[in-house]
Amino acid sequence: MRMLKIALTAVLLMGLAGTAAAQSTCLYFSEYIEGTSNNKALEIYNATEVDVALSRVTVELYANGGLTPTSTVTLGGVLHNGDVHVIGHSLSVAAITSQSDLLINGGVVNFNGDDAVVLKLDGAVVDCIGQVGFDPGTFWGTAPCTTVNQTLVRAVDVCCGDTVTGDAFAPAATWVGNAVDTFGFLGLHASNCQAVADDDATWGGVKSMYR
Repeated sequence: MRMLKIALTAVLLMGLAGTAAAQSTCLYFSEYIEGTSNNKALEIYNATEVDVALSRVTVELYANGGLTPTSTVTLGGVLHNGDVHVIGHSLSVAAITSQSDLLINGGVVNFNGDDAVVLKLDGAVVDCIGQVGFDPGTFWGTAPCTTVNQTLVRAVDVCCGDTVTGDAFAPAATWVGNAVDTFGFLGLHASNCQAVADDDATWGGVKSMYR
């Protein structure tokens, strides 16, 4: 019986290890709003399986093909596993400001379609929107999924971000394009990866989080 228990325990541990390997352990951008006027926001999603101290997280804006950041912000507080942190423009509409954890008048949310945005954890790149060091002219992508006058939501099967800031950027590969000034997705993110909220909530049958 003791040998049977040992064997069953080993099988269980192997199964758990396989499950963990299939899960995401990443922090990444889950939404990008480039709307009319000052309607701009960035949403960061925590799929690391642990709470993250946001003092470890920075967001950088690289304007007009620049190789050095024109604006940087270090976040504050704690981002719980499966939750999101929203940075919104302080002059945007209430649909953005009401969902924002941090409001900034410009800074890293002062982007247009041709500006790259980089997310770092402990100084290492964990995600990038756009291509650092390259100015596409007006925007990256092809309609209906571009970085100008659109809301981009990360596809549910994306488990980690783009850690290579200088490679070509095609938003349709990992993002879903939505019409300009679409705000209904802000404040939550649905994912088919690790994305299990602290309360194990589900949304539309997909593992997700709620703020």
